[in-house]
Amino acid sequence: MMLMGAFVRTAVLPWHHLHSQGISPQHFFQCVISTLPQKSPPRLALAISNAGKGNSDGLSRVCARIGSSSLSTPSTTMDELWPILDLALERRPLKRLALDEGFIPNRNGIHALRIGVDGGTWLADPNTQLAHICYRLCGLLRPCVSVVFVFEAGAGAQDPRTAAFHKLIEAFGFHIRITPGDVVTELARLNCLEVLDLIFTTDMEALVFGATHLLGGG
Repeated sequence: MMLMGAFVRTAVLPWHHLHSQGISPQHFFQCVISTLPQKSPPRLALAISNAGKGNSDGLSRVCARIGSSSLSTPSTTMDELWPILDLALERRPLKRLALDEGFIPNRNGIHALRIGVDGGTWLADPNTQLAHICYRLCGLLRPCVSVVFVFEAGAGAQDPRTAAFHKLIEAFGFHIRITPGDVVTELARLNCLEVLDLIFTTDMEALVFGATHLLGGG
């Protein structure tokens, strides 16, 4: 099985500055996305990252646009931004991604791409069979890839499916991390701190919490 990865780079934004201006992170992202052309090249997402990281002039221009009376942004949920971001995604096989972004640059000293996965979402559907989960785990089993599954403390503690899932994860040589708080928040924090190179989640709120690199299947 080949797992195709949509490799996204977004800004690590100074949220305290936005808050002082009375601007919510959700509104900020809506306005940034509204400036994208209809057909954006893959590198456009990286350009957004460079403009939003340590570039006060660029941030001020966006804030000015947000405050403009001529801007009309419809009410949008975070999940609805995925189709818009598709304009700026690049799709690559996971093994190619691991080579280009993990093994060759070796930024972490282990010649591997470190991926954090929201483990709870894999069991969100009660009809999901462990055989299907095993198949998905095979998709992450690639050279130069280190995977950690993050679970919320106490979530599914008494569920035999969760216990079996944990055993499968360990059998594949992957890691498990239990967080006392929200999983998406923890993944975004670890990604922002560069403990993780990528996070595998479909939750757009990861961007609000500071995630810089997202991986999605497709």
